[in-house]
Amino acid sequence: MDFSFTKEQLEFRDEIKRFCEQEVTDEVMNEIYARGDEHSPTFFKKLADKGWLALDIPKEHGGLGKKQIEMGIFREETAYYLAPMMSNELNTILVHSILLLGNDAQKQKFVKSVAEGKLLFCMGYTEPGSGSDLASLKTRAVKVGENYIINGQKIFSTNAHLADYCVLAARTNPDAPNHKGISLFIVDMRTPGIEVGPLWTLGGFRINTIYFDNILVDESMRLGEENHGWRGLAIALDIERSGLIYVGKARRVLDETVNYLREYRPETLTEDHWIAKTLQQFLAEVKVARLLSYRVAWMQSEGEVPNTEASMAKVYSTELWKKISRTALEIIGEGALLTHRSKKNIWKGLFEENYRVSAMGTIVAGTSQIQKEIIAKRGLKLVNSK
Repeated sequence: MDFSFTKEQLEFRDEIKRFCEQEVTDEVMNEIYARGDEHSPTFFKKLADKGWLALDIPKEHGGLGKKQIEMGIFREETAYYLAPMMSNELNTILVHSILLLGNDAQKQKFVKSVAEGKLLFCMGYTEPGSGSDLASLKTRAVKVGENYIINGQKIFSTNAHLADYCVLAARTNPDAPNHKGISLFIVDMRTPGIEVGPLWTLGGFRINTIYFDNILVDESMRLGEENHGWRGLAIALDIERSGLIYVGKARRVLDETVNYLREYRPETLTEDHWIAKTLQQFLAEVKVARLLSYRVAWMQSEGEVPNTEASMAKVYSTELWKKISRTALEIIGEGALLTHRSKKNIWKGLFEENYRVSAMGTIVAGTSQIQKEIIAKRGLKLVNSK
């Protein structure tokens, strides 16, 4: 088997690197810190100007028509440079639900606008009692004539305070099995009855709660058939769990650790030193994480659904990122604990920031425990006989 990229893919990777080296500036990072969320309007516009908000959107819908391998390269390299990609990532994930389940009118209305950077989406999936077990969600949509009346609460919704629309999962048949009674809706965030409130994460950025109080949503804004929304929701989760974002971040923390030691403590990088051996082990594990993650991208490129494989990539890469970030603090010492606000920080305070944010990586899009359960049940066919 050939695990290498094509010449065109390598050239694309180099183009992304040059772009990030030029555009992920201190000004962009300061913009994020000042706003308190992970959205940089400045950087987002530059992505739109490059056409990179629409990398894997089909050409007939205003995109570049790239395959998931190229999308994986894009995710890994922008993550390596710690570019603010959350808004683009959410749009990409949710556009695929629209492309999969949406009718022609919905595709015409939303997909091209996303490709041009004119719309922001948020995700209305997780609820206070339905996180990793998303199929147990309770938000209710009741059909009344040509409309749905929706009531419920969503939580941990990134960009809900910025979004134009929310792709909302709601239960339309409370008597059906959990996975079979859910529908998806495209909800205008300006709809009367929607209230958005802030939550502040361990990573230091804002996410949100969303309350839906008797909101009215037209039937034309339902994605796909009634009670058949789980497929679109699951496809979105598989894309989110591909792992390459976490691989890119893990690589960067590892590289910056080596750079620091090479300059200030080169004796720790000698062949027999325990620190050198630890970093070599991490390097091997990063390569494993990349292979697991690019397998997911390859399967998606081939039209396959990498459900178990996505969980494998997600759990391995997020746990590795957290482990490398924690070990970097232990190796470098107290200076790595200083934030970007300190004048004496190391690597602009990003050792400390990655340590905090990496803990979140093992929770979002399904906890590590849930990923292991998916692998055991769906991949290894291990079922409790009791």
